Amino acid sequence: MGGRGQLDAAVRRQRLGNQPLRAQLIERIEIAGGAVDLSAPEYANAFAEVWEGLSIPRIKLVPVEGDCWADLEDGGTIVVKAIIDLDGSPIGIIQRRLALGRKIAVHELLYLVPSARGMGLTVALLLGSFSFYDELGLGEVQLEAAMETGRWYWARVGFEFIRDEDARLVREWAVEVVDATAIRGLRVDRYTAAGQFARMGGRRKIALGRIAKAIPARKREIEDLAAANGLDLNDRIALGRAVMITGPAWFGRLDLNGPERAAFNAYAAARARIQEAKN
Repeated sequence: MGGRGQLDAAVRRQRLGNQPLRAQLIERIEIAGGAVDLSAPEYANAFAEVWEGLSIPRIKLVPVEGDCWADLEDGGTIVVKAIIDLDGSPIGIIQRRLALGRKIAVHELLYLVPSARGMGLTVALLLGSFSFYDELGLGEVQLEAAMETGRWYWARVGFEFIRDEDARLVREWAVEVVDATAIRGLRVDRYTAAGQFARMGGRRKIALGRIAKAIPARKREIEDLAAANGLDLNDRIALGRAVMITGPAWFGRLDLNGPERAAFNAYAAARARIQEAKN
């Protein structure tokens, strides 16, 4: 263990060398005593790469005091929770857990206020984070697709089920929806991948109100989910989206070195083109 002077000296030495960033951060945590409050101003420089790596142009992450820390558990862990500031205005909150020893990034929270949605910020934040994870040598991103908007979104951008149990529960809900609404021609009972459910039915559309009418026991919950997604019950949306946002939460993973990464990059590029056209 060492003091601030030793930590500052180590940071200067590391930045002049070619030591992998993950090893640098673990060494800094150790020199700082094995536990660090990352929201403390005195550690801002020593862990600047973390904040820079998770940010994107125009976005500043403002640490939530007491909820940002690093320690040596599991070979080194960094947790950051921050207010998302866009050009001086708070628009959401983000929380990331970097399991350096296990080489996994866990996305524990990403919330944007409704007025900040549709601007491509979620995709941009992910792209920026993925580049940072590459620099850290992380190989996988995990998250819980629990928020109403995320249950479909994360499957759409390439995340897949971690647990077979989650796949089973989503599949059972999909079967219930297609049976109750008399949708024919789909074998959703054979689906196993999150992406299959996100794309189910292709261009086929359905209104959430139709699902609520067909499954009255879920009517109130579906109404709440529609409101959370900014939808009217009569809005016709993609069948896969309708099924997943009204279905159960699930835990997902994305292999940063696998084909899912390429699929996400293609999706991100398409979203960027759409956003540029809007601007």
